[in-house]
Amino acid sequence: MPYCAELFLKGMSKPNHLLLVAIEQSEVAIPSTHQVIMGYCMLRIRAREVELSSLAVGSQFRGQGVAGALLRVAVSVSRNSGAEKVRVELS
Repeated sequence: MPYCAELFLKGMSKPNHLLLVAIEQSEVAIPSTHQVIMGYCMLRIRAREVELSSLAVGSQFRGQGVAGALLRVAVSVSRNSGAEKVRVELS
C-alpha cells in the first residue's frame, strides 16, 4: 500500500532512509512544479543489508518497466553502500 505524504516525510528525515522517485519525462527541458511521479521505491540502508520497504507504480504507468527501473537503481544503490543483500518487506 502506498504511503501518505506524512509517512514519507517522517521516514525521509532519518539518515539511513532513501526515497527513489521515477518522474515522467516531458519535452520541456526546464524543471516544472507539475512533474508527474510515475512510481517510487523506499529503502532503509543498514550496514550489510538494504531493506526495500515500499514500491509503487501509478496505474497508468504499469507495464512500462517503471518498477524494474526502480529495482535496478535500488540494487545499484545497495551495492554502492556495501550491502551484501537486499531484503524485501512488501505487504
